Amino acid sequence: MLQVMPLAERVVFSNTGTEAVQVALRLARAATGRNLVIKFEADYHGWIDNILVGYRHQEPLRSASNSPEMLATQGQSRSVLQDILVLPWNDHEALERIFREVGDLVAAVITEPMQCNLASILPAPGFSKV
Repeated sequence: MLQVMPLAERVVFSNTGTEAVQVALRLARAATGRNLVIKFEADYHGWIDNILVGYRHQEPLRSASNSPEMLATQGQSRSVLQDILVLPWNDHEALERIFREVGDLVAAVITEPMQCNLASILPAPGFSKV
């Protein structure tokens, strides 16, 4: 692999996007020693319980949430909500506030480059760089 892509010193191959997301989250938690993952409302990152949270738009989501209404289906364990926080998309203030409040607990922030489940909304200028 290094002959083809010299900058890719470490590569993980996966069969699905769900598996790739799980590897990324596990690596983030291992590297930081932290558990909390921040994701954004209506982002879809796979079918596994710990990330299939808050993928439907719920009006109004004005601040961070990890309420049971964020679960996608019956049968999902509510315990996954202790390690994930769903924020409103494109809300700089909410993201900055959460980092001020619990930034030392955050292992990763996961997002889509463009929200595909909610009318293909682009990030606000600078949002992806916060």
